[in-house]
Amino acid sequence: INAEYMGYAVGIQLRDKTGFNLSKWYENYGWGLYPEPFIAANEDFVKLTQPFEVFDFDFYNHNTLQSTSHDIPLSVTSSGVLHGFVYYTETTFNEESVLLNNEGQYTSQAFHWVEHRPLEADAEVSVRVSHNQTRILFQVLPLSTPTIFEVNVPSWYRNVLSDGPRTNIFYKALKEYCDSKSSKVNILSLCSSPGALSMSAASHPNVNMVYATEKDAHTAFVMKQIIRDNGLDSKVTVINKEPRKLIWPKENGPSDIEDYPDLVLLEKFDAGCTGEGALFYSQWTRESLPHKPFQLMPCGASIKGLLVEIRTGQIADFGVGEILDMYRWSPDMGLIDLRKTPYKALSEPFDVINYDFYTANTEPISDKMEVKISASGIATAIVLWFDLKLDDNNVWSTSPFESYSSNTMQGIYYIHELKVDEGISFPIEVHHQGSKIVVTVDNEKIKGKEGVVPLNQRRMNPRWYEHGKEVEMYTSTQMQLVQTEFNTLSDAFIKMAIDPVPFAVDPEISLRFATTMFNEGIAVD
Repeated sequence: INAEYMGYAVGIQLRDKTGFNLSKWYENYGWGLYPEPFIAANEDFVKLTQPFEVFDFDFYNHNTLQSTSHDIPLSVTSSGVLHGFVYYTETTFNEESVLLNNEGQYTSQAFHWVEHRPLEADAEVSVRVSHNQTRILFQVLPLSTPTIFEVNVPSWYRNVLSDGPRTNIFYKALKEYCDSKSSKVNILSLCSSPGALSMSAASHPNVNMVYATEKDAHTAFVMKQIIRDNGLDSKVTVINKEPRKLIWPKENGPSDIEDYPDLVLLEKFDAGCTGEGALFYSQWTRESLPHKPFQLMPCGASIKGLLVEIRTGQIADFGVGEILDMYRWSPDMGLIDLRKTPYKALSEPFDVINYDFYTANTEPISDKMEVKISASGIATAIVLWFDLKLDDNNVWSTSPFESYSSNTMQGIYYIHELKVDEGISFPIEVHHQGSKIVVTVDNEKIKGKEGVVPLNQRRMNPRWYEHGKEVEMYTSTQMQLVQTEFNTLSDAFIKMAIDPVPFAVDPEISLRFATTMFNEGIAVD
């Protein structure tokens, strides 16, 4: 049916919304083993080349999927550092039916990292594009000496760096705090890589010193380089340590910081707000910091919820949604961008749980509540977001109803589907265990409740769920072993490529292997 598949690409440089020079961050972490999902509407980038055709796959031609490679000359349209290529597709079904997955749509494209290459506007650059039936590879010509990468970071870091609303609100709150002080203050930033908020605070004249913690040694090293490149190394001290192991100033003996902090800054928050340890760190700060008083930023959070109906509906005039929808239940929180998802609200937004970081602790919390149904429908899921209170005047929200669009998505718990009538009270249970929040239906109260009808047969068997978890854990372990073995093998080939004669290896073969692996971003320790 889909007779032709055309691939396009454009070379880009990734950018961020921090306002600081983070080139060292991209130099060290701007790589990946595999193509990454890329939604142009959520990313901050600049095009460096004109779009170009990559491959034209004609599925009527039996030779179309044979491994091939070709070089493409490109005109450079803007000066910058080439980080990689965004790849998108055009699928032709017939003369009147074409599906274009281009960069202007919300559907995901693919991003391919390459060896970083400085480019000058109006110049030319050549790219070698190849495929081996299952994967497309981009290489910038001429091939350069491969970079040996030490560490990889998750792709969601890009979303944090390019999240303008989040960055601006934190910057504003930090500036207002510093403006209000008549004497110089010290700030402790926990889990602060890549250091943008620490540098923002250090830029203020009322700040004496910022202590920025990062437990990963390599990331802490890179953060030091970034801070030095921005000329703030005299006002930011990077501490390579898990925050809860910090040693406070003492009259005698070593310590990690010279002065007690006046402000403690928490930076890491997931879709559920507390999954990155905010409660643990705020409780540790209160209990261990002998210097009083001090201020926490943020100082609290409010978790909000919404009961929604989300239906798959029809696909190509077939009502497959009725089958697919019943398999979506999961006890784990997923991610959703409700701004881009068709849904129907069955309730008004409601408070799930409120945290005051000056008093909240990590003890398990359980609560039950009743949510009024504002519209009849099929209860599919409970969507969560949070309002993070930085201070009395500044709030950063991941709500889908905000006028700004944050890159942090909402959390979602799919439930066993229930048909609900307008006006009834819908019973919900909330459980929190330090870092994980779970919101689900109160099954005891929902049984036999008037205005509630269970739909379909429940398609959940605890045995296959646990089996899936075991397979996932096993696969993760095996992938780590494979990566270690592959790194060892790659290291051996590099030694052979440097001096192939003692190994009786064809120099061209060993060099080709090493070059190919490193241009795909393989890390070797």
